[in-house]
Amino acid sequence: MHLKRISFLAIILFLCISSGLLLVRAWALMSAKCSKNRKELTIIQMRYVAMALEVFRTDTGRYPSSAEGLSILCCRNERAFGCDSSYLTATNYQMIVDGWGMLIKYRNENNRPVLVSASQDRMFGTDDDIVFLIPVPDSVAPGK
Repeated sequence: MHLKRISFLAIILFLCISSGLLLVRAWALMSAKCSKNRKELTIIQMRYVAMALEVFRTDTGRYPSSAEGLSILCCRNERAFGCDSSYLTATNYQMIVDGWGMLIKYRNENNRPVLVSASQDRMFGTDDDIVFLIPVPDSVAPGK
């Protein structure tokens, strides 16, 4: 009787440990998939912002300066910015946020727009940053 009780407890313990290991593995797989989805979402958002930047450039003949940043794409102030409409509407303003909820940074390097996401670690300047270089037409490239 005592031996049966020990083997029953051993079976229950084995099942609990096995279930726990399976749950940990499932959690790891779901986290990896979630991270991949967030990265894909960030790239889609960056492409959306890149299209808005290109429309802005077509309208104004230039990309926003680093100081103006992406907020110029959301304004409707014609006098201040020389644009007559928003390039990102108020309902799309959240598109400037990456898949991890961090603002996507913009900088203009010699008239070459660059978008940067802090990515999973939520810190800029680390190896996991997502950097999106916007292709510049020859007519806009520096030195042209």
